[in-house]
Amino acid sequence: MPPVIHHRLKTLRLYRSLGWGTTPGPLDFLTLPCLQEVVIFETILLAQLPALVRQSSCPLTRLTLDNDGLPFGELQPLPGVTDLVVGFWNMDGGAMMKLLLYLPDLHHLTLRVQPFQELWDLGVIPLLLDLKRRPDGPSEGRLHKFIVVDDVSQFDRVWKSDVGEGLKELNVTLREDGFEFF
Repeated sequence: MPPVIHHRLKTLRLYRSLGWGTTPGPLDFLTLPCLQEVVIFETILLAQLPALVRQSSCPLTRLTLDNDGLPFGELQPLPGVTDLVVGFWNMDGGAMMKLLLYLPDLHHLTLRVQPFQELWDLGVIPLLLDLKRRPDGPSEGRLHKFIVVDDVSQFDRVWKSDVGEGLKELNVTLREDGFEFF
């Protein structure tokens, strides 16, 4: 495949899993000098993103994952990503922690209700709150913003459940579309 350069594309949305994991992969031939956000709707290997970022001159700052399974492969840290949004994703607590280690510069984490509830059930939320509470400092891995957002019906269902009772004991600020941890 010949090299492809797109000089104005800031957001790359990946929908298909065709060819992912092959050598060379489809991202190996793509250079996006203005890339700032990647949105993944289906299965790709996160291990392919560092090569894409190296081929681009802007840092990738936002990663959105909205799928039902995400193979990691062998991950190298992906510096520069400050915002992570996780929509629908069947994950376990270990996978989430591995993802957080993969993103050493992460400062803003946004979860939809479904992954939040799974992480709550697995006991991972206290670990995330520990990251939120760390003091500021270079390379401290502190989350500056940790929010959970969804449509009102999903939010109301969780708020009225046992999870909601547990949340009321934490330092949570209600928003119109969810809640934010302080």
